[in-house]
Amino acid sequence: MSFFCYSMTMLSDNDISKVMDEGLLAIRPFDKKQLRPAGISFHLGKEILVPKPAKLIDLKSETELEYGRQEISEDEPFIIQPQQFVLGHTEEIISVSTKLGFIIEGRSTLARLGISVEQSATIVDPGHHDRPITLEIYNCGPSPVTLYRGMAVAKALIFMLSSEAGRSFDKYTRYASQKSGVGKPILRLKSE
Repeated sequence: MSFFCYSMTMLSDNDISKVMDEGLLAIRPFDKKQLRPAGISFHLGKEILVPKPAKLIDLKSETELEYGRQEISEDEPFIIQPQQFVLGHTEEIISVSTKLGFIIEGRSTLARLGISVEQSATIVDPGHHDRPITLEIYNCGPSPVTLYRGMAVAKALIFMLSSEAGRSFDKYTRYASQKSGVGKPILRLKSE
């Protein structure tokens, strides 16, 4: 009987700088101030999608969901109400090689207000190429909170894979064509 030892190494700020220099991770725009001891900060992009209620969402139906679209800025923010869910995106355009992956999570300050920025899709797969990350923003707190374009909303913990991924995420995902702004859900069940 043989056992494989799998490991995942989380990268420090120094390691992140190295993998960026090597072209394994690309982020634009990027400022070194975004580096954290073991991660990178990301900022809220210019677009918020507010879902409109549907009678029923059936994943097999491929129904096009309706959203209200709002552009935000530093001067014209979005106020997320208690118990409200919206979709946003990172200001940054991100490419991840097939040798890396990362976990995105919200900022502690926002979490203490009841704002989460990822409901469950926290892993950005190897091979995510040249697009922002869609953020699933929910206010479970008791108060409205103002969201401004460019505010730090999330951070990524970058890890090196134990071996290079056999296939790139963008070669099979239905979301690869969503290159700018916030990505709407694509309701279609398929084996993945």
